[in-house]
Amino acid sequence: MTSTLPLYGSALDRAAFHAEFPAPDVFERTHFRWSRDELRANQERRFKRVIGKAWANPFHAARWRAAGVEPGDVVSLDDVRRLPSYTSDDVKADQDAHPPFGLLQNHALKEMATTPIKVQTSGGTTGRPRATLYGPREWEMNALLQARGMYLAGARPGDICQIPSTNSLANLAWCVYKACHDY
Repeated sequence: MTSTLPLYGSALDRAAFHAEFPAPDVFERTHFRWSRDELRANQERRFKRVIGKAWANPFHAARWRAAGVEPGDVVSLDDVRRLPSYTSDDVKADQDAHPPFGLLQNHALKEMATTPIKVQTSGGTTGRPRATLYGPREWEMNALLQARGMYLAGARPGDICQIPSTNSLANLAWCVYKACHDY
């Protein structure tokens, strides 16, 4: 019998994920060795996809329009300088104005009934901790990027990794743990 629960293990097509975002050893033998032109083409492709999604997010759309940027103004990586940056204070203000998670993460509330969402927080070093919602793709990406960095620095299967930060609600330790555990 098949479960109707939103199970984490089946919420992500891992084969497709790793075809686009290879595991550390494959990354080191492929993407890490790409030419500057190959890297730029991949970055442009991904950037266009992210910009399209960001325009659908009310937090980004409002900030960008307030800065005089309209859809179609940002079409390549060269245009990224037109986009205003934001800080943790902006995220806190967004969450205060639109509780509990702010407009930045409003999409996750719609997905929670069908997709497992992990609530993670910052460590609170700049004030009160900020909640961040991670779906399976985002959570795997955190672990994968951490694992790639560790692999490129020389970490290999069989090494013993001590995680000197606590497994609290802060992101760092959980990302390192998941990187070591899964990759």
